[in-house]
Amino acid sequence: MRVLGLDFESTVVEPFDAKKMRITEIGAILWDTDAKKPLVVVNRSVWEPDYIYHPLMTEITGMTESEHKEFGQPAKPAIQKLLNLMQKADAIVAHNGKNFDRVVLEEECKRHGLEFPGATPWVDTMADVPYPKKIEVRKLEFLAPAHGFLNPFAHRAAFDALAMLKVLSHYDFATVLKRSKEPDVIVRAMVAAPFGATKTKGEKEVAEAKARGYKFDGDAKIWVKRLKESEYSAEAAAAPWPVVIVKK
Repeated sequence: MRVLGLDFESTVVEPFDAKKMRITEIGAILWDTDAKKPLVVVNRSVWEPDYIYHPLMTEITGMTESEHKEFGQPAKPAIQKLLNLMQKADAIVAHNGKNFDRVVLEEECKRHGLEFPGATPWVDTMADVPYPKKIEVRKLEFLAPAHGFLNPFAHRAAFDALAMLKVLSHYDFATVLKRSKEPDVIVRAMVAAPFGATKTKGEKEVAEAKARGYKFDGDAKIWVKRLKESEYSAEAAAAPWPVVIVKK
């Protein structure tokens, strides 16, 4: 099977808003899942005069504002070339793609009057890969060494896409693709608040939640984790505190 591994770098918008974000770098790797090798490697810088530069962009990627302006291509033709390459793929693969890459690309397509290929299945290597329990952190910079290699240029789009696909190559792709079609759920760890009379108990339970991969939702003030719906029963049985579904 041929898949297209995607990674985008973007302008900085806080809080996250896909409608306002603009793609600044496209990494696209057409990958043969059987041979476990890249067939096409693309890294394309994108820049438009109305883009708003933020110093954090350089801190993350190493690319300066002047380099973006010098080497960046206009957005619409750059994205159209990407869409053309997507037509050669049986599936699209992205890390945290369900929450970032896909929604950002959809907005860019709307902005430029381009047709988003909605029928192509998407695989999210953050959620759909059956990582062993010992791998608790799902950030790409941790997944690479956990699978025996280092990404020499983290947060450059093509290098991140290649690193993601190399991690993916350690797993059976048919299994990953099947998991990608399962519904996700957001579950909440019903841990005690680490304040007042519950301080000691709360601190212990928060540490347990972190160890089980839960993240703190600052808006809702709760500890949550994304799971496959089929994994909920096992998580509820194994956790040392109640676990409830808060979103499907």
